[in-house]
Amino acid sequence: MELRGRTENNRVVNFEAPHTHIGSFVDVNIVDVYTNSLRGEFIRGENEMDLRRSLRPSDILAKHKQDDALGVTQYKP
Repeated sequence: MELRGRTENNRVVNFEAPHTHIGSFVDVNIVDVYTNSLRGEFIRGENEMDLRRSLRPSDILAKHKQDDALGVTQYKP
């Protein structure tokens, strides 16, 4: 299926990819440049890039939790 997306610089990129990638991030290799758009080849989808990890807030806090000698908990990003 022919899909269209945008680069970080807001340029239009046309590329072939499965319809399951509509609405998600993908990596493409730019292979051709036109006046008003770019042509790309699909490399990988969002699920292969491991971008959207669902973490609960409690998991994030547990990862950054540090207790000092007095037992006071500090959260550092």
